[in-house]
Amino acid sequence: MKAQASIEFLSTYGWAFMIILLMIGTVSYFGISNPDVFISEKCVFPEDITCVDFFASSIALDSTEDVGLLVLTMRQSTGRSVFVQSMDCSEEYDSLAYIHEEDDGFSSRNKLLNDFTIIPADSPLRQWDPSEEFTIKCHISDAGNSPFMKGEAASVPVSLAIKKRSDGFTHVYNSEVITRVQ
Repeated sequence: MKAQASIEFLSTYGWAFMIILLMIGTVSYFGISNPDVFISEKCVFPEDITCVDFFASSIALDSTEDVGLLVLTMRQSTGRSVFVQSMDCSEEYDSLAYIHEEDDGFSSRNKLLNDFTIIPADSPLRQWDPSEEFTIKCHISDAGNSPFMKGEAASVPVSLAIKKRSDGFTHVYNSEVITRVQ
């Protein structure tokens, strides 16, 4: 009698266990259990600087090199003009930051950089007027390879150095951009 009860117990709960395994397999197969699906995109700077729009992707520069691309459109609302000194888009990888300029007199160099001008740390200051939006584009490379994978989450530390007066002190604003790679 005890053997029959134990066999009935195992067969009943065995089917339940099989159904649970089937459900776990289905959830895993369709990607519902992937935590990247639920990623919350964000780009947060202090209240004076706002990320209007942003995205990340992986692009091929040529047949041998591809890079990660982070594009930020930003607005400042300090109530006065400030001066952009430099920008860094990664602590872990090599990065170059470019700022979009409509007509800055460097058209031949801009064609190579897709109408963006480079912002090295020793560049002349670029005036940023109140409520003005400008776009910053960062190429991020890991020894010639993009650190971004399409469809996965990317977390990029961003550092923006500005001066409130052209001869004033440097103020560094740090942020982290979290987004899904397109």
